[in-house]
Amino acid sequence: MAGSDLTEPLDLQDYIISLDLSSLPRILQICSGVYFQGSVYEISGNECCLSTGDFVKVISVEFQKAICEDVETKELVELLATYTGYLQCVPETLPYPTIEELVCELAGDDFQNKFCFISNNVLIIHKITIRPGTPLHFQTVHVIEGQRFAGCAVNIAGENVCISIPFSYKAEFYEVEDERLYTLQEIVHSKVLRTKKVKLVDQLKTLLLTPVFEIHAVMQFRAGKVKIPSNLEVDIIDVTEQNRDLKFIIPVSLTEIINMPKETFPVSAEVLDPPLEQIFKCSWFTSIRKGKKIVIHGTADSKRILTVASKSKKGSRYFLVSLSYKGQFKKKPREFETVFELHANFIPGNPLCVVTTKDCECFEGDFPCLSVGDKLEVLYATETQALIDDSLQNVQVLVCNRICEDEIEEIMLPMSLEGRFVEENADRCKYTVERLLKSGKLPAELKVAVKDKSLGNDMLASLSSIKFEEEIKTSYVIISFAEDPLKYYELPAKWMNMSVCFTDETAEYPENLTDGSPVVELAEFFFYELRKLSPSNVLPPPRPPKKKSLTLSTSETVNIKEEPSKPAPFCKSPCLPPEGDPPPRPERKQKPLPKSPNTCKDNALPLQPCMEQKQILITPESENKEAQLKSGFKKEKKTKPQISVANEYTSQPSHADQYSAVKKTKKSKKKEDSSDDSDHDYELIDDEMKATISKMQEAVSFY
Repeated sequence: MAGSDLTEPLDLQDYIISLDLSSLPRILQICSGVYFQGSVYEISGNECCLSTGDFVKVISVEFQKAICEDVETKELVELLATYTGYLQCVPETLPYPTIEELVCELAGDDFQNKFCFISNNVLIIHKITIRPGTPLHFQTVHVIEGQRFAGCAVNIAGENVCISIPFSYKAEFYEVEDERLYTLQEIVHSKVLRTKKVKLVDQLKTLLLTPVFEIHAVMQFRAGKVKIPSNLEVDIIDVTEQNRDLKFIIPVSLTEIINMPKETFPVSAEVLDPPLEQIFKCSWFTSIRKGKKIVIHGTADSKRILTVASKSKKGSRYFLVSLSYKGQFKKKPREFETVFELHANFIPGNPLCVVTTKDCECFEGDFPCLSVGDKLEVLYATETQALIDDSLQNVQVLVCNRICEDEIEEIMLPMSLEGRFVEENADRCKYTVERLLKSGKLPAELKVAVKDKSLGNDMLASLSSIKFEEEIKTSYVIISFAEDPLKYYELPAKWMNMSVCFTDETAEYPENLTDGSPVVELAEFFFYELRKLSPSNVLPPPRPPKKKSLTLSTSETVNIKEEPSKPAPFCKSPCLPPEGDPPPRPERKQKPLPKSPNTCKDNALPLQPCMEQKQILITPESENKEAQLKSGFKKEKKTKPQISVANEYTSQPSHADQYSAVKKTKKSKKKEDSSDDSDHDYELIDDEMKATISKMQEAVSFY
């Protein structure tokens, strides 16, 4: 039924379930159905109008899900096509009156499905008596003298006996439960199993499956494919045989063209959906618009070189260079900034000689220094041990020959050593693209020596320097435009979302086709997309050896408002005593003013004890705060300030040692000078002193 035309309307779901997929494509005509909003369905994001009389060409059918209805509760459950569980078939409870009905229902149209059944009646077949309830296993169907028989196997008295039961034999036959487990895909794609009731493994619910398919089709007056669910309430008629010559616009993508046989080409086509993104900056690429007539000559797996032009005021430029490019290149000396880059670009068997253009010195380990003009010849990479931070560590090194006049010295350089190295290039040969790929490893710095004369405007020849980054291989669709059939262009199938439709116009394959796109300029965003897609096997450069940090950690920093800071190297006394009562202040002697006004301020003694890494500006407000701080000094004597840790980078004595020395000198001086308990730090003037001062004043006035 599925492969022949229908004379009566049939529900779309029933038609698709019984459809023979090998008979596709099929042409259907819409007869009637339930329509909403003017028969417009929102199907897979596309508005699709299915009106009565429309023709639909079914291209393919794909299983999506199964709607499971509980036989008792009528509850609906969906099982997606990706369901990995197992199901078991449930036998029918009603009897089958004849063998013919039993076999046609359970074995299918081709009688390939095997099953087991029993009879509630005594069966007498060819003088063989079979008791009720004895299992019979259906095997095959054979015809004897125009009459069909069911060949079955039965166990009688411990022996397997084959019997033939005529289709017309009547009795009460019952299906025996099938213990085999099936996947959802097996049940859906079996004409016999998908009509039976099933149950999930380890569950007692009996379910009735309704498979839902996604129909991929095209319509007569619509450019593009549509996706229609099979459970849409639409009645159709199969009119394939009467409408063989009916024309449909069938869109074909570039990836579908890649998989077509070679005998399909050449073929004429028309652009339906042009590329959404302008990945190429070429005039021929921008001319690909909807309705453009093209000829598809075939497919090919081609190599192209991803190329980057040197930076200029306009920025970098990016290209894809084909092997058909007829220009020639010269190698430019490469520049390297680390020893690791020398190792990454070194190919065993091909000598790599560089000249050092920058002095570089390795501060870790016992490695040699390099000076400007040193010539190095790369030999091989290895690993050695070096003394770093008083410990032996494994370091990756590059072994080189340092050539100085007639002396050759073998040295080892760490991979992490930074410098500037320029390749000593003595190669004056001219290379084609193909020869360049065979000669060495990419990337390669190049300059166009001979431009491609077949190109009216050779973009590479106008660039001062180009760099071949990597080789990219992908599948291309070879096309030519109807107005210029002698030039062909290659469209990358994986990188372009583009669809065409084949036309009935005759297409010829010219003999002398020339490549119209040996050099293609890329958009910047597409260049970076290609770099993401291409696998990178280059290992990252090694890290340099770890060094001990000379900076203080955050836990060692001191807040100036909360606790005293560490003394600076030039401070002669701590800011605060570490513990106990504060000592009395020493006598303040007035310092003479400097004689010269040009005396450097840096030589003056600090007015305040210096706080480490702090700059204090003396202002009237700060002086008032200082006076308040001094006046409240005794009130804070009960607080126990924290002891500052000595600076581990100087030979300055600790706070505790300084404080003890100051305390001893002040105690001894206090006992010798005065026993007064007064807090004043000045001396009283007696009468003798006053008399002496008056005599001196009289002498001065006399003179």
